[in-house]
Amino acid sequence: QEKTGDKAKLAKLYNNLGVLCKDLGDYQEALRYYGTALKLSESLSDTLITADVYNNFGVTLRRMGNPEEAANYFIEALKLRE
Repeated sequence: QEKTGDKAKLAKLYNNLGVLCKDLGDYQEALRYYGTALKLSESLSDTLITADVYNNFGVTLRRMGNPEEAANYFIEALKLRE
């Protein structure tokens, strides 16, 4: 059985793998990693990790040419950081 700390570490790992893929230009793979990170962070109710993932979704979507969708993720990230 996974411990809460393990899930948080996994969420951060998947988020970081997404950033790496984004930086390498593999946006679809980045979005897949962010999706996994988001499921883990939301299951923990970890708003800090979730906000980071939302922000990274936004950055990636903006780079993909989807500024409106990106803005929605940026807004959600800001709400969680209030």
